[in-house]
Amino acid sequence: MANHSHQCARCLEIPDYGTFLSVCWRDGEHFPAERRAFGFALAAAALLGILVYVAYWAFLIDIPGFAGRIGPHLPYVVLSAVAVTSATWHLKAVRRELSAMMAMMVGMTFGMIAGFLAGYLVGATNGMFTGSVFGVLVGCALGWYVSDCCAMMSRMEGMMAGLMSGTMGAMTAVMLLNDRLAWFTPFLLAVCLVVLSGCSYLTHREYRERQGVQVTFRGTGFLPVLVMSFLSVTVTLLIMVGGPKSVLFLGF
Repeated sequence: MANHSHQCARCLEIPDYGTFLSVCWRDGEHFPAERRAFGFALAAAALLGILVYVAYWAFLIDIPGFAGRIGPHLPYVVLSAVAVTSATWHLKAVRRELSAMMAMMVGMTFGMIAGFLAGYLVGATNGMFTGSVFGVLVGCALGWYVSDCCAMMSRMEGMMAGLMSGTMGAMTAVMLLNDRLAWFTPFLLAVCLVVLSGCSYLTHREYRERQGVQVTFRGTGFLPVLVMSFLSVTVTLLIMVGGPKSVLFLGF
């Protein structure tokens, strides 16, 4: 009983990053948005994973070159889409007006992570040009969207992060084509998840410092997370299949 009371007391305070990660996913009373975001991410990843698996064996495998060129990247496409969408949902679920510094950090983080992952995954299947264009578009769009509550400076930060990360993601993938690309991809995704969780922690801490102990939750349900994740996966796969390919992939 004493341990439980001590744990609850810690939850009522502004937690450090380690406590936040260890408690938020199971304490729905003090971390309602975080617990929902975690549950939504797991559910969306499971449903989309099943859907992509069925689609792969039903018709995607019949597309020429799909199994060898795109197939190995399918799990990372799903996980990346779900991670970015869930983190965006969490930000929108609890946010109010952010300080200029925090808004710039949010725009830079989301623009950087989304742009790099999109550019990297498409660059690994289509080459530098298509990966760069897709990564820049995704990064700039999301960097602008998540920082739309604040001044133009934060929006510019998000777009600049998308511009840089989209090209860097595609370039990294192309440079790794002959050097353990399959090993680097899960490592990259894991680091991106840590960065996104850190950004969620920073926003949570700022809201608590401004509003007091409890963070007001005003998020929507599970459907937006699932729909946006599905659309992200679908658009990415359409680009991978039908987008321009580098000479490196003309044999596929």
